[in-house]
Amino acid sequence: MEIQKSDKEQEKMNIEKVLEEKGYLMTAPFGTSMLPFIRPQRDIIVVRKYQGEAKCRDVILYRRVGGKLVLHRILEVGADSYVLCGDNQYIKEYGVKKEQVLGVLEGVYRDEK
Repeated sequence: MEIQKSDKEQEKMNIEKVLEEKGYLMTAPFGTSMLPFIRPQRDIIVVRKYQGEAKCRDVILYRRVGGKLVLHRILEVGADSYVLCGDNQYIKEYGVKKEQVLGVLEGVYRDEK
């Protein structure tokens, strides 16, 4: 699930800046990789700043090598990396370094709840 639709450098910096300054981010994500848990452009997610640790089954916000911000679930925790996959996907993503992680999903607002 993408957090931003545009690849503009300014938008990327704003998300990281908000996490750094406020410690959390609230946004409506794009993409269908986390369906049915998170509905794109309908649900609001709350992501807290990554503090160097996340556990199996947590949903994390990370930056892929190409720059895209993605929200996926941790399937396995390694010494310095994670194995991830979207809830609505079957292809695992290996070797996501802990340095790539920006935040951990803390909550989801759905239909005002």
